[in-house]
Formats: sequence, C-alpha cells, structure tokens
Amino acid sequence: MGTDGFIRLHQEDFCQASGHTSHNKYEHEGSPSFAECLRLYGNTQRNR
Repeated sequence: MGTDGFIRLHQEDFCQASGHTSHNKYEHEGSPSFAECLRLYGNTQRNR
C-alpha cells in the first residue's frame, strides 16, 4: 500500500499486451483484432 493509502495495480490494454503501439489504436489502423484479443486473453488465463 502506498503512503497515500492506495494500492497501485499494474494494468495493460490489449495493444500494450500484444506489442502494438498506441499509434495503432484501432483495428483498421493495425491494432489487434477482436479474435487476437480473445486469443491473448485465453493464453493469459491458461498461464495462471
């Protein structure tokens, strides 16, 4: 817990987790598709 009384939790969005830059924020710009996000989510759940 921090000195301010809050617990900091690390978070990533799907672009960060899949190695895409924030400049490719939307699927038509090259970000991960919905199917890729589901695969990534499935992989992280199996590794827990």
